[in-house]
Amino acid sequence: LHCVNEQGASVVVLDGSESHDVKLYSREGATLMQRHTYAEADGIPVAIALNADGSRMATAYIHYTGTKIQSIITIFDLTESGSALVDRIVGSAAFEDCVIADLKFDGDLCFFAGSDRFGAVDAKRTCEIVWEKNLEYQMETLALSDEYFAVRYGEGLAGTVAAAENNVVVYDYTGDVLCSKSLEGVSYLDAWGDTIIYGSGRSYYGISPEGSPKWQFDAIEDYSGLVAFENEDLVAAIRNGEICYFDRPFCH
Repeated sequence: LHCVNEQGASVVVLDGSESHDVKLYSREGATLMQRHTYAEADGIPVAIALNADGSRMATAYIHYTGTKIQSIITIFDLTESGSALVDRIVGSAAFEDCVIADLKFDGDLCFFAGSDRFGAVDAKRTCEIVWEKNLEYQMETLALSDEYFAVRYGEGLAGTVAAAENNVVVYDYTGDVLCSKSLEGVSYLDAWGDTIIYGSGRSYYGISPEGSPKWQFDAIEDYSGLVAFENEDLVAAIRNGEICYFDRPFCH
């Protein structure tokens, strides 16, 4: 696991056979923090995140006892005042029977997404859950952007029989819906800046977070991914390790 914040600080998780080292490095490569954990007692790290100014770090561990799975999100204070806390821990939040695999800071909140829910915890003071949404459908794809996140829903989870009325939904980081769409055959979803890209077969579409159409691209070959730039007339397509740039090939 590895992540880098806007100031160039980075966190690296080093795996061992029975333990893990979480190491925080400055932009210059100096070690700022190191935490040693054991798989049997602490669980397995699956996600890490740093906030923009480097004052907070979040980790998500999965603890499995053989009969029960538990995810634990922990917030660390990396400022000078954090040295007064035990292991710099601001607080932790536990989630039963859930795998939390994605973390992202949004100001003083830390967004989390897991196998059956998403939400946010207070990353400044307590690590208490600020908001949470339990899901009725599987998250087939989760695309995170700076101001919003997009979800492609699949089959219903336990207790849900009917298909999702809208299978692509865009939310802000307070959990409010920005747009909701029913898209037949959609198999690709990504987010770049203020553009969401979804695709069906070789047809790709760019929309705003609010759902307004931007462009359509009908490819003549298979691509593993598309990248949208701030210049809405430029898109990069990834194919077999190569990047192809397309300038104004779209139908608006």
